[in-house]
Amino acid sequence: MFYIVGLFVKPSSRKCDACDAENIGFRNRCIKCNNKLGNKKFGKGQSKKAKARENRKKVREQCNVNKRSYKTRREANLAAKAMFEKGRGLKSYWCKGCNGYHLTKQKG
Repeated sequence: MFYIVGLFVKPSSRKCDACDAENIGFRNRCIKCNNKLGNKKFGKGQSKKAKARENRKKVREQCNVNKRSYKTRREANLAAKAMFEKGRGLKSYWCKGCNGYHLTKQKG
């Protein structure tokens, strides 16, 4: 970051936590005591739990073919089992296009 002072541009500076020396520029260590300068800490991002919750809420995009997409193999196998009870033998497979599982007819 640069700050404008009058007609001149002053480079940003950071203070050392150990010796309170002002370090101009983008150095990682203090000029006087060679102590590592701390980074500016920004507000926390989302927690892992919140990210996972958001990912579950997202609607899965379908492939260019109109197929039902399942998030996990377990979900796909449960759906295949339900269809098997109705008389259809289906098998699950991974689709790279939508990053989900689909069902297909079993051969033979």
